[in-house]
Amino acid sequence: MSDTIVHACSTLCNPDLLDDQQVRAELKRMNDELFSKDQQIIQLKAYVHKLDSVLVRLAKLQIAGNFCDTHHELQRLAAYYEQQQKAAQSVRQVH
Repeated sequence: MSDTIVHACSTLCNPDLLDDQQVRAELKRMNDELFSKDQQIIQLKAYVHKLDSVLVRLAKLQIAGNFCDTHHELQRLAAYYEQQQKAAQSVRQVH
């Protein structure tokens, strides 16, 4: 897995060079793009919350000295990670 983070920035335009119809079209495009990015942010926040709860659960198990349950939780997390890696690889092969 790569530690590189890729981010595609929004495009910019000079509204002074556009007529009213072009401005409206650009505004609609930007609204659609913002909505899409908002949806992505919501998904990422949910993912971060899920990971946070897993880490807290692992920490509590470790603090309690419950090593067997800690090991089982780590195995579950590793299986989930492998599943996500396979899914990401499948998506990359399609594109």
